Amino acid sequence: MPHYAWGRALSVTMDQTIEFMAADRRLATERLCAYLGASVDAAIASDVPFYHLALDRVFPDDVYATMLAHMPSATDYRPMHGRAKGLDLADGTHTRVKIDLFPEYIRHLPPEKRGVWNVIGRALCSRLVRDAFIRRLAPALKRRFGPGYAKVGMYPVPVLTRDIPGYRITRTPTPAGRASPCSSTCRATARLRTSGRFFTKRLPMARC
Repeated sequence: MPHYAWGRALSVTMDQTIEFMAADRRLATERLCAYLGASVDAAIASDVPFYHLALDRVFPDDVYATMLAHMPSATDYRPMHGRAKGLDLADGTHTRVKIDLFPEYIRHLPPEKRGVWNVIGRALCSRLVRDAFIRRLAPALKRRFGPGYAKVGMYPVPVLTRDIPGYRITRTPTPAGRASPCSSTCRATARLRTSGRFFTKRLPMARC
């Protein structure tokens, strides 16, 4: 299995680039964790329609390019469960599939791809990134879980999904067991700049 590391030191202001090169995977993960944490800290907070963070340039440019160049093949994904199963095509094709970025779910990938997604998954699951989200989402978490929100057991589930024509996202509330969903769209072309997630808010019904 190849190992990866960042070639340059990371500044917390995120004004320095980081290079993906063969070296120590642990160092690569630690430096990516620091960059992701800084991305969360730099995110813009908004209360409309509810409290959320808008993240931009979550990954360094060179890392993002590496992710796109090492995307798993269509056959590497497995079907989604739940609502997505109801959107299968007539021939049985799944319109949304996924890979959980845990070692046991990426072990079947080719070595060069497995090395990249191992670093990405470990960084997304790091305590540093988790704590950054808890810190920045404190107002919403406090309203939901009370003043002891920081002690609530929370853990990340990093998932890489792939959609094909026929899949659609309906308006759905955040599941009760999920603290806060976070999504980032991997766009390989500018034609996909309108893809992403839209937020809505349920308003009280008007009375006549």
